[in-house]
Amino acid sequence: MPEIERRANDAAADYCIPSDEMEGFVARVNPMFSKPAIVGFACRVKVHPGLVVGQLHGRNLLSYAFHRDFLAKVRAKVTASVLTDGFGNNIAL
Repeated sequence: MPEIERRANDAAADYCIPSDEMEGFVARVNPMFSKPAIVGFACRVKVHPGLVVGQLHGRNLLSYAFHRDFLAKVRAKVTASVLTDGFGNNIAL
């Protein structure tokens, strides 16, 4: 991964959940990322639990098969005001 992309990803992750908060959560809970632990942490830092799960997936701390029910479908919302979905598919107006 190019350095600029890594830095952008890190900045986006830190914007959603401050890195010191996420590091503390991981240090306390790893490897037992239970649903109550995820929900409790998400409530404490005031984010959707799907953001916590997404960061755990991205850090390879949690299998992509686990806690998928926390992930919200956002494609329709994201593509509602664009002309393409980013995968070469034009959106009908």
